[in-house]
Amino acid sequence: MPLPKAALLIHYYFPPIHSIGVVRNFKIAQQVANHITNIQVLTTSNRNVLPKNKMEGADTFNVSELETKDYRSKLKAKTHYSENQKSSFWFKFGRKLIDTSPFNIWIGEGGATYIKNGIQEGRKFLNENPKALIYTSFRPYADFYIAAKLKEEFPDTKWIADYRDLHVDPLYDTVFLPNRQKKIDKLLLRKADLVTTVSKGLKRELTLP
Repeated sequence: MPLPKAALLIHYYFPPIHSIGVVRNFKIAQQVANHITNIQVLTTSNRNVLPKNKMEGADTFNVSELETKDYRSKLKAKTHYSENQKSSFWFKFGRKLIDTSPFNIWIGEGGATYIKNGIQEGRKFLNENPKALIYTSFRPYADFYIAAKLKEEFPDTKWIADYRDLHVDPLYDTVFLPNRQKKIDKLLLRKADLVTTVSKGLKRELTLP
């Protein structure tokens, strides 16, 4: 397969926030840039209020900040909570709710406004680069949803769907109706050209029947 001449990277979390997953995506973006010069990054407008983590080379990317109105916007993009907060009933209930379809699209990380703007901005880029590479890495779910919609509209693109975490974790109670959520996730993943992950354990969970 010839190397694409353009790439669309969809990352709600692109620097500045400091976390292993965000740093990993940034390093992957740098590797992509070694082979593809025409790169567009879609990220959240919340990056302006998220905790800063300066990454050398971050300013070399063409970044579009998507207007976002999600719970992080309302909480001033707070990223960490105390153990007392996380152990409360309402915190656990709310976290499960915003990770479960369709609430993960409406009010989860990103939310409906971010998704709408992501599809619009992605469409502009892909109209000029209809055979581009699309790359997303879970989480959040919104990035995958944007990519799936763009893949439907631009079937000549190649979508790589990466998992550094599982949406439905077999060890933790993270969503309502987990079996239903697995079916929804697998329908989404069938649109991807390649699914990648970080371990054999995650691969087993993600393998489509």
